[in-house]
Amino acid sequence: MPRQPSAILVALFAALSACASPTDGAPRTAQEECVFGAGDVSPLRGSTGMVVAGSVDGQPAMLEVSTGLGLTSVLPGSVQALGLRTDPGRRSGFGAGAGSDVRQNVRVRSLRVGGQDWGDRSVAVRPFFMPDGSPPAFDAMIGANLLRETELELDLPARRVAFHPRRNCRPGPPPWAPASSVPMDVQNHGSPVIVARVNGHAVRALIHSGNNATVMTRRLADQLGLARADAAGRRVRSHGTHPGVSRGQEFRVDELGVGQEALRNVPVVVTADGTGSTEELVLGQDWLRHRKVWLSFGGRRLFLARAGE
Repeated sequence: MPRQPSAILVALFAALSACASPTDGAPRTAQEECVFGAGDVSPLRGSTGMVVAGSVDGQPAMLEVSTGLGLTSVLPGSVQALGLRTDPGRRSGFGAGAGSDVRQNVRVRSLRVGGQDWGDRSVAVRPFFMPDGSPPAFDAMIGANLLRETELELDLPARRVAFHPRRNCRPGPPPWAPASSVPMDVQNHGSPVIVARVNGHAVRALIHSGNNATVMTRRLADQLGLARADAAGRRVRSHGTHPGVSRGQEFRVDELGVGQEALRNVPVVVTADGTGSTEELVLGQDWLRHRKVWLSFGGRRLFLARAGE
């Protein structure tokens, strides 16, 4: 005859099992895709470049959108004008070796563009050099370390940019029908890198909205046989965050493709000074200006709109 205590234990075990959370084993609710609105859009100022109007700690400021610059930076001359305080615990530098420049960061309570507000950040102090020595038309550069917190829409044909906050949602495709999309790596502090095609050859390329021209190294040009081709004849001087002036020769490539989309007879500046990046090809504003580009930092994907959209 079975012992009564055993029956009691079985009943107790069944009761405890019934007390388990009713959600155990239930399917989890799928995270909804992000919905992006037109209110995230800011017009670009001027006829060229990637400058938007915003504010730093409540003070009006002009800000350059620079996807290829890792660290968001304030120009030295703007630190006092904007009333920014030094961050004693953080320093940032650029350059390498004897030519490196290391400076103390500043503390920024708010960096705002439209509805996007990056609050309480330690920001680098970094100069910007124009070829003629004139000051740039902006006070600070929004780098990849902040841009990667958004879904970034660059629309140079319409002269506008949108910083879409992801919030608590799942990154998805843009609200317009993309003509092509490719995987996107995020390097360093968030700078976007994709694989492009140059005359049929796969090449890793940095997308740099702060560069006015598409640039490649002399080494890559030699590998692609561009050095044996006729140059376009134009000598180019570039400018940026490095104090030296980079000089290059403009060549034209038959095809510059991303995904299923390709541009033909594209000018590319070949420079012996390097691209300023670990990548040997940098896609600049001259590539971005042909159509809308959506950089999904959350989804690690780049989308291209159809031509004319």
